[in-house]
Order: sequence, then structure tokens, then C-alpha cells
Amino acid sequence: MDAGTILSKLEQTIDDERAAIRRLDRAQVEACAAAKMELVAKLVALDARRQVALSPRLKPLLGRLRQNGVLLAHARSILSDVLRAKAAAMNPPTTSRTAGAPAGVRLSVRG
Repeated sequence: MDAGTILSKLEQTIDDERAAIRRLDRAQVEACAAAKMELVAKLVALDARRQVALSPRLKPLLGRLRQNGVLLAHARSILSDVLRAKAAAMNPPTTSRTAGAPAGVRLSVRG
């Protein structure tokens, strides 16, 4: 596989990864991560002359990779919040509070 083809496949994989993140498709995100690792390993194995020749096409990929990373971090955060809310809804607190008292306020009965 020539360097241009490797880079084109990497670009497509990054696009596929972004779509998978937006769909919250864990399996596809993991498949894209594995594919990216393989493609990057092939790029690293190229001789220095070909690597330098590809640098104009590699630089824009950094921004796209960062954007995917940010999307992935947000997706993880959102899913974590949803799971916490779901767990709280399924397991309501068992302690009772005085009506109207804000959460976290305690009343001392010792005086």
C-alpha cells in the first residue's frame, strides 16, 4: 500500500470515527481506534523522505483528531451523567427530610 493510500484511509477512518462518536456507537469507535493505530504504524514505517512529503496532509489531521477527542470526552461525560441520573431515579433516598428544608441542612437536637 502506498503512502497516499494509507493517508486517505486514515482520513476516512477519522471521519468514520466522528460519525460513530455522534451515534454513540462504542463498537465502531473501538474499531476505528484499532484501524487508526494500524494505519499510523504503517506511516511510521515509511522512510523519512516519504514522511516529510506527507507532512502537508498530516497537519490538518491533527485538528480533526483533537475534535474527535473532544467529542468523545463530551460523549463520555453525558453518558456518565445519564447513568447517574438513572441510578438516582431507580434508588431514591431512603432518609426523610423536613418539608421545605434545603438538602444538606442539619438540625441539632442536643441543644
